[in-house]
Amino acid sequence: MIKNIKILVLLIIMTSLTGCVQFKETLEIGKFKKANLEIIYAIDKNVTTTPVFTEDEINVLKENNYKVEEYKKDNYEGYKITYRISNIDNVSTTKDTTYSLNSVKENKVENMFKVKKSLFKNHYTAKLIFDATPYGMYTMDNNKDEYEYQCDDGSIVTYSKDSTDLRPECHRISEIELNNIKSGENLTEEELTKKYSKDIDLKFVLKGSNIKKTNATTKKNNTYTWDLNSEGVTEINFSFERYNYLIITLFILITISIIVLIIKLLKKDKKSKK
Repeated sequence: MIKNIKILVLLIIMTSLTGCVQFKETLEIGKFKKANLEIIYAIDKNVTTTPVFTEDEINVLKENNYKVEEYKKDNYEGYKITYRISNIDNVSTTKDTTYSLNSVKENKVENMFKVKKSLFKNHYTAKLIFDATPYGMYTMDNNKDEYEYQCDDGSIVTYSKDSTDLRPECHRISEIELNNIKSGENLTEEELTKKYSKDIDLKFVLKGSNIKKTNATTKKNNTYTWDLNSEGVTEINFSFERYNYLIITLFILITISIIVLIIKLLKKDKKSKK
């Protein structure tokens, strides 16, 4: 399931114990063009009580027709977000398109696939991207009442959100930097990034039959999994085909009707000759 979904912002609230982030976006495409999009996004509440989404962010998701449910499993708490697609043709375009997984919170699902239509079968091509770059290791959490600052002399001070007494020699730091200082490790920014990024589990999963030309990390039966890059951009490519069963059904019915009509006419003609 995502600039919009603050996935890696959770890195700033982790301690040195473990990664403790679960993010899994699953797209399941059915044979009859129906599709389900599901995002599970949770964190270990033993590590932090910071909510995954704010109330405003949840409201935006609901306004964009996402179903938002609380998710709890073991120590993990967060949300399961689902979006039902009645027909993938409704979220497809005949033009080249790139769909960003990051857009899930701001926009409705549209232009997810490029479609090449034919009478009985359509060919779909997907180019999806996930960009972790905007989130960064040191993004600040702006939903607290107080923030920590480090001053030039090395001291740590706390100011309220609306404070006007901030000393000019003090700059705001993220919680991951604060924990680094308190631990006495004093790791560099590069060392911190390496330490925490390796514990983040970000995945995109595709389920469906007749999937072709995929660059998935792993494949098992009709399930394809991508390990998303936590420090940059991941491009997800695949293609597939789906039959236009409604047109096929109409074609069969029309064909049967014509055959029945011909048979009736032949019988009628045969009787008239007698």
